[in-house]
Amino acid sequence: MLAAAQAKLAQTSALRFKVSEKGALSCYGLGRFPLTLYASQWERLEATGCRNITLINKGYSAMRCNKPQQHEKRCKTVLLS
Repeated sequence: MLAAAQAKLAQTSALRFKVSEKGALSCYGLGRFPLTLYASQWERLEATGCRNITLINKGYSAMRCNKPQQHEKRCKTVLLS
């Protein structure tokens, strides 16, 4: 029983990617619903990566976690600069 629960937790915490029939790439495991974008949208998101990291670092203390127990752990984590 414990092994089955651990296996299910490992499945839900891992990020998975899938290409849809319409050609969009979906990322599963970030939240309740997948993040689905087309190639041009992923490229735009990737191109702003450095700016996003800077924005996250500046506003990190005001950001929230979706799970309360992660908030304490996350607040002690140092992000990339």
